[in-house]
Amino acid sequence: MRKLYPLFAGFVVAIMASISVNARPLTPDVANFSFTIDVPNNNVLFVNTSVLGNEPGLRNAFWSFGDGTVQMTPPLQGTQHHYSSAGTYNVCLRIYRYMTNSGDSVLSAEICKTVVIETATCQANFESPTGSPTALGKYFIAQPLHSQNKKPVRICWTFGDGRDTCIQYLTTYTGVYAVYHLYAMAGNYNVCVDILYDGGCEAQSCHNVLVGPPDSCRADFERIPVTSTTNPLTVVYKALPWHNNNKKPNRICWTFGDGRDTCINYLNIYVGQYTVPHTYSHAGLYQVCVDILYYGGCEATKCKSIQVGNPDTCHADFERLPVSGTTNPLLAYFNALPQHNNNRKPSRVCWNFGDNHDTCINYTETYTGIYAVSHRYNAPGTYQVCVNILYFGGCEASNCKPIVIARPDTCHADFVRIQPAPTSLQSYFQALPQHNNNRKPSRICWTFGDNRDTCINYTETYTGQYVVNHGYSTPGTYQVCVNILYFGGCDASNCHAIQVGRPDTCHADFERLPLSGTANPLLAYFNALPQHNNNRKPSRVCWNFGDNHDTCINYTETYTGLYTVSHRYNAPGTYQVCVNILYFGDCEASKCKPAEIARPDTCHADFVKLTTSPTSLQCYFQALPQHNNNRKPSRVCWTFGDNRDTCIYYTETYTGQYVVSHGYNVPGTYQVCVHILYFGGCEASNCHAILVGRPDTCHADFERIPVAAGANPLHAYFNALPQHNNNRKPSRVCWNFGDNHDTCINYTETFTGQYLVSHTYNAPGTYQVCVNILYFGGCEASKCKTIEIARPDTCHADFVRIQTSPTSLQTYFQALPQHNNNRKPSRVCWNFGDNHDTCINYTET
Repeated sequence: MRKLYPLFAGFVVAIMASISVNARPLTPDVANFSFTIDVPNNNVLFVNTSVLGNEPGLRNAFWSFGDGTVQMTPPLQGTQHHYSSAGTYNVCLRIYRYMTNSGDSVLSAEICKTVVIETATCQANFESPTGSPTALGKYFIAQPLHSQNKKPVRICWTFGDGRDTCIQYLTTYTGVYAVYHLYAMAGNYNVCVDILYDGGCEAQSCHNVLVGPPDSCRADFERIPVTSTTNPLTVVYKALPWHNNNKKPNRICWTFGDGRDTCINYLNIYVGQYTVPHTYSHAGLYQVCVDILYYGGCEATKCKSIQVGNPDTCHADFERLPVSGTTNPLLAYFNALPQHNNNRKPSRVCWNFGDNHDTCINYTETYTGIYAVSHRYNAPGTYQVCVNILYFGGCEASNCKPIVIARPDTCHADFVRIQPAPTSLQSYFQALPQHNNNRKPSRICWTFGDNRDTCINYTETYTGQYVVNHGYSTPGTYQVCVNILYFGGCDASNCHAIQVGRPDTCHADFERLPLSGTANPLLAYFNALPQHNNNRKPSRVCWNFGDNHDTCINYTETYTGLYTVSHRYNAPGTYQVCVNILYFGDCEASKCKPAEIARPDTCHADFVKLTTSPTSLQCYFQALPQHNNNRKPSRVCWTFGDNRDTCIYYTETYTGQYVVSHGYNVPGTYQVCVHILYFGGCEASNCHAILVGRPDTCHADFERIPVAAGANPLHAYFNALPQHNNNRKPSRVCWNFGDNHDTCINYTETFTGQYLVSHTYNAPGTYQVCVNILYFGGCEASKCKTIEIARPDTCHADFVRIQTSPTSLQTYFQALPQHNNNRKPSRVCWNFGDNHDTCINYTET
């Protein structure tokens, strides 16, 4: 007994220590989550922010989305859910803990929150920007607004003129929702837009739109003469409407100044005159007003003082009308100027011309023209001309004036140049008028020969010289003309050639114009380059092409283009090309140059990769141009095989190497191409496969994921463990589970999760499980492992009492676990029968 006691005492101490360690306080699970609503698509992203306690057991999260659907995830994993319609949803997150001894689950934490998915709302509006090809045309731009950013699928326009339209749109349309409408006439129109959105929401908006210029209007009136038998106190007024958009009067109101006013309404189809008669009670001066209200709302007023019923008083006068310069000066035109206080018209106008050849002319009361007469005298002289006017109503008046009748005008024009310095471009010209009746110039017009002409008007009392100065831009010989119009109408002109500035000197040169890339190299274009000190233009350009096929081209003095010519040679070679330029004014010059005519272009393209570090992603490529006529590259374009291409332009004088650098993001084999465009247009390409960085190497591995304690032991989870030296991702993972039930899973290059798979075996046993990983870029690797699939768990529990002193109240118990798959206890609970019970947690180790 003495030998066993130390061993027993040590065993008891170990049990007590184990109870002390495993009996630490337990913390519960806390469930929580946050969410973000993607409004346009009714998608909600849930973020799991739960905190797990230290109570034993595996856990899973169960989501209830409030619309009848649920989802299970790992305990701390979030999720996403799509709602089919708007509404208010009660979303709950519950965490269940699985008991390791029984496989049962308990609810360890729970939280619920309200998620509101708003109903889609929409609006419609439009604008009409200023600016249009015509005054009656209008642009309208719809302005859609949708709470979920849905796009219009149909927009209907009502333009207010009975010519409406609907336009269908795709949901991929990204432009403006504009329409143009041409109205038949100006006016205010009620324009409406109706927008139907994707998803069915529909909205409408209307505005009044002014088409054409804004309304403006005026009002005026006149007094219409009445017959001599009419009551002199009766006046007829005629309204004179004016509207910029040709709208008609809707109402015309008259204020006659005697307290007896009236308003008259008119239909929009009325086409007559807007007249109104009014009889006053007695004669006098009245303030008469007209107020015109037009269709569309524009309104205007005009007032005048009107004399009514005064006794007739009248006067007579006349004027002599001017005649054209070619008219016989013995022919005179006279116009009577009647004046009557009551606006009565002449009934007869009698003329006494002073040469005993008199006349009288009768007029009707409706006549509206002038009271003119013509008379031809037999000889020049001064004549006493009289007019006598008899008015309707009987008033009569006369007037006389002396009139001078001259001999027929004859006139001439000339000018002199007032001599400046020989090299000066400033010139002074003096007109020299001459007229047989000594009439003076009323207007002198100068044409200076350089398209910068002028006219100067003079009064009949002017006594100075008729001088003008003019500054020329360049020396030369100019055709200067003077035209003199005299008072009385006689007109004469004269021209002289005037030398301005220095004498002509000239030169000749030419250039060869470049050809397009597809042109025949035996075809040459030459452009003459004229040069003249007085800026005279070529009148003829002659070409000698050096192959006995020459030509001359004539040009007008108004020609403003290039002096080009094309010529096709029969064979390549060096030719002596000459140009001869004859200028207006007869100055002439020549120039010769050798011209090289080349054989047709042929070209090639190639490139090399310059040596860099084998693992470097930075590459240098050198283009290798080749052209039979030694033309240089004008542009080198590179395709690097990674969708990041470039083009480099070069001048024809560039003498360096055609090198480009490019940095790749990842190693690999890339199809690199060079495309060279040469001066002259020849073009060539070439491509090579280029290895960049280190070659791909890859491995494959996998792990078995443990399952919850209560899970089916025949159900296994595997996770592939890819490894690639260039970080390429798997494109396909294939699994061989060892029981002839295999599978392959494809992945995208953007996949970021784990490469998991689950499999349920039919029976326990040892299986050869293999994974095969094919990576993007083509590298492939496999790995196999032996996996033990156990039989379903069965377990038993028992215990024994460890013998102590018979009289001792301290008792030790030893649990006796038994499990067919040798699983260890995770928790042992004791009921001692005295209400002092306990549970002890153990680790798997």
